[in-house]
Amino acid sequence: MNLKNHPSSSLFAGCADSPCIDYCVYDYEQDFCTGCGRSLEEISYWSHFTFEEKMKGNKALSTRANWQAEANKTGLTGEKLVGVQLHNALPSHYNIERRPKKLVMYTGNKGIVLDLKVTNQKTNKTIFLEVKTGERGGNATEERAAKFLSSGIRRRIKRLVPNAADHPVLSVFQGSIFEGNKPFKIYDKKGKATNIDPVTYREKVDVIFEGHPYSIISSQRDSYADLARKIEDILE
Repeated sequence: MNLKNHPSSSLFAGCADSPCIDYCVYDYEQDFCTGCGRSLEEISYWSHFTFEEKMKGNKALSTRANWQAEANKTGLTGEKLVGVQLHNALPSHYNIERRPKKLVMYTGNKGIVLDLKVTNQKTNKTIFLEVKTGERGGNATEERAAKFLSSGIRRRIKRLVPNAADHPVLSVFQGSIFEGNKPFKIYDKKGKATNIDPVTYREKVDVIFEGHPYSIISSQRDSYADLARKIEDILE
């Protein structure tokens, strides 16, 4: 959820001591904005807090894990990195949610939780992103994402989210196994080597996902700006 467009967004501009850092994406799994660390309730009532309550709140926020603090320490990876890059690349009328609410499609309240949900507020069209970061080789990266090509899963997502795109899941691939043109080796803790050929990995994704929305983030293929343009084309 892009909180810039939340009804309480005027609080950000009118409250000089707001902890808002202009990165407003809500993480429903953790139940706070990944930029300022506040819950929706805290955001909505911030302008009504007393000075003492704001100071107490800021102290609590300073200890709350959020994307920005994590980025400063370890760097952004996976869907966090994609979320930040899309936030910077997409127009302001796009909402981005990280780990949106579970899509229940099986008995026992079971379902799937995708990495990101992007909505064009002008057209009210939505697409989900599944981000796969490949660093260790093997086939799991592309094979796990391939399940979203299933017509059964696509139909159920469309049933649950009627404004979703015809192909409701866009798979994003990134990481060292997709980068470069020269084979290389990676080693496990025991020193066992695995041969990695980035060209082959990119070709496998091309074949498996042909005819479906996907993006390979690497210097040989897409940039995050290219990914943003693909999303805009789908949701316009």
